[in-house]
Amino acid sequence: MTHVRSRMHYIDHIRSLVIILVVFVHAGVTYSGIGRWYYVENSAPDVATGFLLAAFLSFTQAFSMGLLFWIAGYFAASSCDRKGIRSFLADRAVRLGIPTLLYMLLINPLLGYILAGLETSPPFSCRSSLCAVPPEPGVHPGLGADVVCPGPARFQCRV
Repeated sequence: MTHVRSRMHYIDHIRSLVIILVVFVHAGVTYSGIGRWYYVENSAPDVATGFLLAAFLSFTQAFSMGLLFWIAGYFAASSCDRKGIRSFLADRAVRLGIPTLLYMLLINPLLGYILAGLETSPPFSCRSSLCAVPPEPGVHPGLGADVVCPGPARFQCRV
């Protein structure tokens, strides 16, 4: 006889709340001027609003992603036991690897290229298309000179 575990709905509720907070954090980064994001609003908030946004962003970023990873790790052991290590790793490679590669190789470079012409977007770099945060403007030591790429003037390739 197999034991069927009931779903822990409170974990779903915690995860949903944290995901909503992550959406709020990204909106806060857009409108506060704190941090880097694809699009940043040019108008700076007043001092009180800026302080509240900074406090919210600092507090939420301190635990949100760690909590989501902890929840995933908590359930990974039982999934690995149920599927076996080979099937578990293959499943994770498909479920996590394909979306990650799609984002890194297609979505992020395309977004960077599209947003590069906007005055409110940070400069985009070909080298940074493999990570989520664009690099700081200017030539970094050891990376060499900028190379001109086709497209908007703010689209820079660093080699």
